[in-house]
Amino acid sequence: MFMTYALQGERMVHVDAVATGKACGCVCPHCGAALVAKNRGDTKEHHFAHGSKRGCAHGVATMTRRLLKEALSKHRKMRLPEHSACIDGRMTHWIIRESEVVDIERVRFEENSVGDIADIVVELKDKAPLRLCIKHEKRLDSRRRERIEAKGYDAVE
Repeated sequence: MFMTYALQGERMVHVDAVATGKACGCVCPHCGAALVAKNRGDTKEHHFAHGSKRGCAHGVATMTRRLLKEALSKHRKMRLPEHSACIDGRMTHWIIRESEVVDIERVRFEENSVGDIADIVVELKDKAPLRLCIKHEKRLDSRRRERIEAKGYDAVE
């Protein structure tokens, strides 16, 4: 997956909305390093690349989190998925909770609260806060899940 959005000042911008190369004036949303806009040609998907030879392992994940936070803040609603019972590793038709649309009061990052990249905390009207754990490369490990539960969060992965 390519980094197709980056920070220009305080806002996220798409690679096709900026000047080509270093003139884009964009930085990585994770590490803050200067980026190069690669938005010419038809061979590869247009994307941003780090100006230095050394890349950033978390740029795409942080881009995804920032875009999700912006979308949730703008629309102020989200649909929570249905929750079904799982017995012996198999899904059943027993529905624990129906899918529902919830109203959002506030969306914020919780930086390194459980030893990881920022997750998104969604404060809902008349419900407990909900932590959104963005699955980028792997599922939540058991230690991270335990730390989230110890803080009293419900979590959606």
